[in-house]
Amino acid sequence: MQTIGMVSMGQEAYYFTLGPEQYYLNGTNPIGHWFGLGARQEGLFGPVEPDQLRNLFRGLSPDGTRTLIKDVDLDKRRPALDLTLSAPKSVSAIYAVCDEPMREAIRHAHQSAVQKALEIVQDYGGFGRRGKAGVRFERVNLIFACFDHDTSRAQDPQIHTHAVLLNIAQRADGTYGALATRDILRLKMCSGAAYRAELAYQLEQRCNLQIERVRDWFEVAGVPKELLREFSNRRQMIEKAVAGIEHASAHALALATLETRPEKDYVSQPELFKRWRELAIPFNFTPENVSSLCQR
Repeated sequence: MQTIGMVSMGQEAYYFTLGPEQYYLNGTNPIGHWFGLGARQEGLFGPVEPDQLRNLFRGLSPDGTRTLIKDVDLDKRRPALDLTLSAPKSVSAIYAVCDEPMREAIRHAHQSAVQKALEIVQDYGGFGRRGKAGVRFERVNLIFACFDHDTSRAQDPQIHTHAVLLNIAQRADGTYGALATRDILRLKMCSGAAYRAELAYQLEQRCNLQIERVRDWFEVAGVPKELLREFSNRRQMIEKAVAGIEHASAHALALATLETRPEKDYVSQPELFKRWRELAIPFNFTPENVSSLCQR
């Protein structure tokens, strides 16, 4: 339910423009919003502006007027990490079919869960590096640029958030440096578990949905398993790419994810919701069926 990947220089455009690999700005999803104690420290509130993110990627202040990280080699700089948090497929299936009030409740549940996961990262992984070769660590506040989305590249319903963690932070003496990303990577399982636990709780409280544990994640009771398969085209692409690899590693799955990534075509949200509802009808999953799940 959570992946963490390094972001390279120049990839900030991925989060803003519609193109072969870029799909945020012209959709109806939010462009992005700032989150984290470090964002507040830098005066970053509300929507993420492209120039702000671009400047931070380059080691500059958000307005571009100050150099925060001196002698930076842009060719070698790793400007950010992408912490992607995704809801279980049954949650996205309900979101695809339900009415707008329930859809809004699911969005709030997901956003609350994302916030909980990022607070875990801040509390237990918020360290900056300093000294020669960055061998000393000190506590710092983190800056996240969060991008919410509800569609996979295969046009399946998939509620997820890209939390772009900037690899830059202010230290106690007012200077800036890079993060100690090792601890953040180690928190992947813990923060992912916090996301799932909070999301399950929020869905029970906000939507009165029944949660069923499935190994180390959960699904919502009453959603047809066949429909989950129908809405998992992207996952099937990745599984096909690693077929024949016994006990495929996380690295192999990550490579398959990149290698099988199709171009992102823009389809309006109203058209997507219409398409999803039509796909769900043969599985006897309609808005009325979704409403009945909330009466259990």
